Amino acid sequence: MFYKGIIMKKATIGAAIAITGCLILPNFVGNSFQTYHQNTIASIEKNPAIAVKDYQFTRDWFSGEAVTTLSIATQAPEMPTVDLVLTESLTFGPVNITTSGLQLSLVKSKASFDIPLFAAQPQIVEQLNQNIKISSVLSWLGNYSTRLETLAFDIDEVDQSVNIRPSLGEFTLSGDTLTGEYIWQGLSIKGQGKALEVLPLTFKLDQTLIAGDMYSGDAVSIGDFSVSVERFSFDNKANGQSVAINNMYIEGNTSEHDDLLDLTLTYGADEITAMDKKVTESNLVVAIRNLDIKAIQALNRASQSFNGDPQSVATQQALASLIPTAMAMLDHSPEIAIEEFSVVTEHGKLASKAKLDINKDLVDINNPMSVIAAMNLEADGAGPEAFFQQLGLSPMIDGYVQQGLITKDEGKLSFTASFAQGQLKINDKVMPL
Repeated sequence: MFYKGIIMKKATIGAAIAITGCLILPNFVGNSFQTYHQNTIASIEKNPAIAVKDYQFTRDWFSGEAVTTLSIATQAPEMPTVDLVLTESLTFGPVNITTSGLQLSLVKSKASFDIPLFAAQPQIVEQLNQNIKISSVLSWLGNYSTRLETLAFDIDEVDQSVNIRPSLGEFTLSGDTLTGEYIWQGLSIKGQGKALEVLPLTFKLDQTLIAGDMYSGDAVSIGDFSVSVERFSFDNKANGQSVAINNMYIEGNTSEHDDLLDLTLTYGADEITAMDKKVTESNLVVAIRNLDIKAIQALNRASQSFNGDPQSVATQQALASLIPTAMAMLDHSPEIAIEEFSVVTEHGKLASKAKLDINKDLVDINNPMSVIAAMNLEADGAGPEAFFQQLGLSPMIDGYVQQGLITKDEGKLSFTASFAQGQLKINDKVMPL
């Protein structure tokens, strides 16, 4: 009984401490999160493409609300900006209720938005808020996770029906690293003898910030990202045209060395069918190397100043500022390479590759056209002659062969090309420009 009493006493003390913590901690959490939120808004204000028109943060002991009015540049002359009012309803931990039940977390946020542009049509914004669910959780480890969910809905008109399928994604910001996955089940549009369908789209991201600010428009990050679509199809019964693409994807990787950035992009599709023709294993690999990171940041900032009107003062100033930035980019001999551009047909494989760099010593900053003479380009390609024959291109191919622009050998067509010091060569033959 003695030990039982001690245990009960300790349990009572522990429960009292836990309850006291749950009552006291929310106020401290709310105060810290308010500072964090204000710092985030201050970073957003540095982004040239976004203006913070109004910001209010209110809180009590256990909860709070942040209302931010943003003016977002659209780069469309007829509507240069669009206002968005974002309202975040906040609850402060140490314990919060989430979609998964009770969770130990510092802050839980649920967002809604308003678009003043649709003030005369409030049902539009109401429907958007009903179908788009955004919530966030700040964990005790400092990880900020945002969950985005969209519900399925249909739009039925007299001559067309649209079915937009649901989506779900979650992204987590941990320090300077952003990871996440978003899956959209796709859409279908039918009507007037036409049908379009997009089946599941998946977006994945794993990026770490290495320069700039996540919210200020000058961020540079390294890591991986990808977008894949299981199937895209379009069918027009009126003219008999159709296109179908299976397993289409884009994969990207960025890496850093010596304050320079390398980027590799891979575009591909397992199968493409169009106009009763089918090709497989479509592949395009583009590599961009030795990009000056500070120059990239300057380009990002300048691009935010474009307003869609090429004649505007702001656009002209932004373009003028790009000239020294572009020259700085050339300091480290950047290179663009198409490492592979290929597709497999019923007659065989078509493949080509190319590499381009620029000799900075031949570039005159006062003469933009001098960049052309400073280019160095090498390219080659090959493919089966039968593929071009079935397209009815034999006369054109024969003409190119006679001119020496294409080499033909036992049913295989090929070429080599180079451009250096303003001189173009195709199959080692100098071509007039």
